[in-house]
Amino acid sequence: MASKVGSMIDQHWASVLAAAASPPVSDPGDLLRTAVRLGLDIAPGTSGCSVTELTGSGYRTTVSANELAVALDQRQYDAGTGPCLSAASGGAVERLDDMVREARFPEFRTAAAEAGVRSSLSVGLTGLDRPAALNLYAGTPGAYAAGRTLAVADLLARCVTALLPGGRPPPDSAGLAAERARGDRISRALRLLMATRRLDRAAAFAELTRQSQRQGRSVAELAEDLLLRAGRQNAP
Repeated sequence: MASKVGSMIDQHWASVLAAAASPPVSDPGDLLRTAVRLGLDIAPGTSGCSVTELTGSGYRTTVSANELAVALDQRQYDAGTGPCLSAASGGAVERLDDMVREARFPEFRTAAAEAGVRSSLSVGLTGLDRPAALNLYAGTPGAYAAGRTLAVADLLARCVTALLPGGRPPPDSAGLAAERARGDRISRALRLLMATRRLDRAAAFAELTRQSQRQGRSVAELAEDLLLRAGRQNAP
């Protein structure tokens, strides 16, 4: 079951990355909804994901993965302050690692605590002609502190930017295509590990991660090594 879910997530990422790398998209609505749902898998404990945009009537949530994100966004709109508004208006990144210790945005912190949210990340979407942000909410402290997590969130934010109405292709759309290709290679390596070691997807990824930490090399590099060795073994 885990491998099927992982494969579906890979397919969704591939669809979103492909569309973002070569816009415009004739009907981006479904892809935008797919993109914000991918946000729920960016970090363990993530419980909400949404897109905030400034419209003629003020800030509103135009795409969301669930009602939790909509409710937390709305509390910030009502208060006129919050990390999503700050990120959107400044085109910046606002990360709150622990709502209990954070001093900023008291109205939002209260709403977050009521909803069981301990950390959040809002990434300003700078490729639009209006303020906007991608928002992530988690029930665990420090959910978005890791560098890799921030990089994936930034990648998703650039994809969302390209898919929104009026969004410009990101300046490194070639980088998006490269990221997609790298993700495909890692997925192939995981499937190889699953088949040869009889592991499920989670265990295969955990094995790659352990090797990465032991050897001081990236998961992508180890995936390439696995595929190269498999290619040599299967060569006539």
